[in-house]
Amino acid sequence: EKYFRKINIKKLGKLMIHPGEVIVAVTLEWLTLPDDISGRMEGKSSLARKGLSVQAAPLFDAGWDGRPILELNNVGKLPIIVHFGSPICAMSFMHLSSPTLKSYDSRANSRYKKQRGARI
Repeated sequence: EKYFRKINIKKLGKLMIHPGEVIVAVTLEWLTLPDDISGRMEGKSSLARKGLSVQAAPLFDAGWDGRPILELNNVGKLPIIVHFGSPICAMSFMHLSSPTLKSYDSRANSRYKKQRGARI
């Protein structure tokens, strides 16, 4: 944990991500999914062309309720500046054929239930 530091991009207004650097980020949005909708979050292609790889949970299960956590990785050769509040990813939703029997938020082993920030 001594290798991690907390950065408040809201105060700074922007963040420079250097080549090879990985940032764990929290979205501004709180995501609440009903029991018959799941979601997938992916990075925007305009930023991918600059070298910014955006990773999120591969799938947000039906019943998810919390702030999505992203891993931002500069895989390019030049620094990338990300401005506070700028869109860096997009969410797509999938309607299930029926509601899930056990929503993510109702499971006892839901590790990220009601998450507000990154866990290292």
